Amino acid sequence: MGHHHGSKSSHSGSKSSSSKSGKKGNGATHGPGQAGFSFLFVINEISINPRAAPNVDQWGARMPPENPHDYEGETQGTVFRYRDGAVEVAEGYYWYREQGVVDAQTGLRPAGSIVRLDGASGSQWPMETYSAFTVFNCWGPLPCVYEKADALSAFVGAYGAGQRWNVMSFQAPDPGSSGLTRVSAAGNSQVVTGKNPSWMPSIVPELFWNASSHAPTSTGLGGELPVIIAQMALSQPRGQTDVPFLSRWWHHGHWLPGNHRNTVRHPLDIRGVLVVVALDNYENPLGSSVEHLQYFENGAVVRE
Repeated sequence: MGHHHGSKSSHSGSKSSSSKSGKKGNGATHGPGQAGFSFLFVINEISINPRAAPNVDQWGARMPPENPHDYEGETQGTVFRYRDGAVEVAEGYYWYREQGVVDAQTGLRPAGSIVRLDGASGSQWPMETYSAFTVFNCWGPLPCVYEKADALSAFVGAYGAGQRWNVMSFQAPDPGSSGLTRVSAAGNSQVVTGKNPSWMPSIVPELFWNASSHAPTSTGLGGELPVIIAQMALSQPRGQTDVPFLSRWWHHGHWLPGNHRNTVRHPLDIRGVLVVVALDNYENPLGSSVEHLQYFENGAVVRE
């Protein structure tokens, strides 16, 4: 199976150095081709060890732990497939992380991956990870922070170090921008590009509202796909993060939530998910590539 070159080390972010800035969504070169465009994703809810000392910022709001040993683990979510605008359960796929073992040198949990189970042989085929983010909703001035890594299997530097927990941010718009907001791993803008976006506050908190009278009308939300998916999931209570996708609230680019609310209730409350996006490289090798996903992220993942 030549397409199965993903490995459990793929969470280390080999793709993360790829620049999205060069992929302008103005041509069909890397857009959905004749094979159809698809990818796989999973949302795992993260639980924090109640005995872990809280990581509190200067405002007294709780931050995610920096030590992976402070996490109890994850609740495995359903693996979904996005195919040409429609989201469905990916039958025969699930999340796998080897349990009960740690890295001999670091003491960390092993990385996990989305795998396909071969029913006939019982073999597991890991799908190549495209991008993995750990996303937390916190209280007050830090409604959304994230790390471009799997926090259960990686140490996180001190908050503010630049490469670790980052407050939600966006790419600064190009001059004459169309009004498309792009979520960034560590962006240079703290406000959305367009005004009156339909996906605020259900995906992007109101803290990031663009109050400029010169802002163009919003044309959509793109950028880091796992962060957008995580925010959709975190609009629902604990144990219900799969609901938006089972209910097809994100359908053909439009986000039409049945309900949404801030599920973080007080300063020491905190909620987190690990979102992993993987190539659909077993069933759709021609229509699921790094280039396809970069093109998709560069456009409107959520349209107005």
